[in-house]
Amino acid sequence: MRDGTTTIIINEYGTSLRKRGKRFIICNPDRPEIEIAACKVNRIILPTKGASVTCDALTLAMDYMIPVHVNSYSDQTTAYLANPLDHGMVSLRKAQYVESNTELGFFLASMFIVGKIKNQRGHLLRRARNIKKRNPKLGNHIGDTCKQIQKIILEIDSLGHDPNGKEALFGLEGNAASLYWSAIAKLTSREEEFTHRITRNAGDYVNRLLNYGYAILRSEVLSAIVGCGLDPFAGFLHSDRSGKPSLVLDIMEEFRAYVVDAQVCKLLLLTGGSNIEGGNDLGAPVRRELAQSILARLEKRLYDNSAMITVKAVIRKQVETVVSTLRTGRAFYIPFVFKW
Repeated sequence: MRDGTTTIIINEYGTSLRKRGKRFIICNPDRPEIEIAACKVNRIILPTKGASVTCDALTLAMDYMIPVHVNSYSDQTTAYLANPLDHGMVSLRKAQYVESNTELGFFLASMFIVGKIKNQRGHLLRRARNIKKRNPKLGNHIGDTCKQIQKIILEIDSLGHDPNGKEALFGLEGNAASLYWSAIAKLTSREEEFTHRITRNAGDYVNRLLNYGYAILRSEVLSAIVGCGLDPFAGFLHSDRSGKPSLVLDIMEEFRAYVVDAQVCKLLLLTGGSNIEGGNDLGAPVRRELAQSILARLEKRLYDNSAMITVKAVIRKQVETVVSTLRTGRAFYIPFVFKW
């Protein structure tokens, strides 16, 4: 069984993942070999181009129940490999399917969105505090944006739990997203290039950074969902579509700003708004730096009910709360709002 905290990400062309005994070996012609004990690994992330993995390494991963995520060049999930014994109970998944279009399902959908928007607002407030002294005008603009976002949160609260309000919920989410990403563009001096979010085949630098970061977060959430026995493809907020991990996207919502957006903004601000590599492609150094910062964020310890736990543990706890909500039929899921 796995009990590790190390994520293996193979993101450089020509790198291979192999097995030696009960250890993974990362090989690259231009770098020294890296050995990692299988018991220290919690997941493996692979691209679909430029890297290779041996069958022995995959077998070792399955022996230790280490999930393997295969991502496309555009950072979408291509495949997910897991030990067939690492699955959930039928009764839980039946409840998940039944509640997808009920009042309880709509409650979960609205909570995911509220959590997302509250953490987006928290992120902007933190940025506004940091920038207000050197740029009062921008700081005040971000503050006004946060007030508008707060009004949207109150409007969502007023919708109640009626599934017929889903269209209104999506409309309010879209309004909040427009305000948030416009503010991020101003903060990072990217108004001309970064005009809106593009989730697939993005051509601009900022969207590519975000998509790469979300791919790492997605792998963490997917592992937690599968480990708790839920179906990652049956969501409550995102629509069902073949190959679309709707529940993964649902759970991700409240963690996007804290785990990924904040790290992308930090990277852009540290580089003065310029691309590290030049152009819009993300080279290996950029991917490595962003991946390291996101993985560190996932390991960050914070207070939750007077206990110190990692962000990874918070994700697992939130998935377990979804499980409890489905099993009991009680609407007590509370989104996790980070202290910025």
